[in-house]
Amino acid sequence: MSADSVKRNDGLQKGESNMKENEIKCVLCGLSVEINGFTVNTTEGLKLFCCAGCVSVYRLLNGDKLLD
Repeated sequence: MSADSVKRNDGLQKGESNMKENEIKCVLCGLSVEINGFTVNTTEGLKLFCCAGCVSVYRLLNGDKLLD
């Protein structure tokens, strides 16, 4: 058995990481953004969210920064 085929204790193969390289995180909670469409246009640019709940909470907390 070669060293390259040995699994690590965390279930990852050698050279793999826990994060996807281009994974987009929700601005509010930090979970992965897996569905398009949960966005808010703000004075700081377009913000991406994982769900409608995070969009709602962000809008409540940051109403002064909203453009739409």
